[in-house]
Amino acid sequence: MRDLEASARLAVADFGLDREIAVNDFAARSWNRMPAHGLAVGRWTWTEGSAAAALVGPDDTFVTAVRTDTGEPLAIPQHRQQRGALGDDFVLVMPDEDNLVLALWSPEGGDVRVWYRGPADATVEARARVGDELEYFLGEPTDATTGSLLRVDLRTGELTERAPRIGRDYRQLDARRYFTAVRAEPVQTGAEIKWTYDLLVFDAESRVYTTIAERVDDFVHVPDQGVLYLDSRGDEPGLWAAPLTSR
Repeated sequence: MRDLEASARLAVADFGLDREIAVNDFAARSWNRMPAHGLAVGRWTWTEGSAAAALVGPDDTFVTAVRTDTGEPLAIPQHRQQRGALGDDFVLVMPDEDNLVLALWSPEGGDVRVWYRGPADATVEARARVGDELEYFLGEPTDATTGSLLRVDLRTGELTERAPRIGRDYRQLDARRYFTAVRAEPVQTGAEIKWTYDLLVFDAESRVYTTIAERVDDFVHVPDQGVLYLDSRGDEPGLWAAPLTSR
């Protein structure tokens, strides 16, 4: 904390070490006072284990990054947008105006590794990182709610297709199985048109899809228990539960 008149630091606690790790020097332009910018403005993003933190500025880029153990500032690579953190790294959109180029930036070593390059309007979301392998969702050009699941080796650049068709809303159940919901068909509900969903489990090893239910109105996945879904169009309409455990 700081006394604005005396410009002197005030103690905020009697214990521990009071260390200033970063300063938000654009406060007048941030904290969601600018309607054109999203809710991430003025927020901190943390890597896994809170080893490093980065502050999101009004133009949706990282404006400050620090090591949280020492408060040491980090040199932020040039980028045009940020997409949060994934594991020990931050996700950056690189300064390429003609393509979408996504990279991982390691705040510890400073390395920047590009893991996706494609059309500027592509829907790409990093989802999981295991060692040197990164898994991401790639939306279809005509319907970004459905796409494919890909895995890239960050050392070699080798690309593997994990699932040829998967919904944007999915959960990994174990090393090979994924639960997902994909759009089925639109239905008229009063003045609105809503989508129904097919609920599926995909086995990346056998490449087989198993259908849990078709054309459901709504659903919720409860980890380690199963999926609850509302079915008003099947042979036995009602609220159903399907066991679906992770292993």
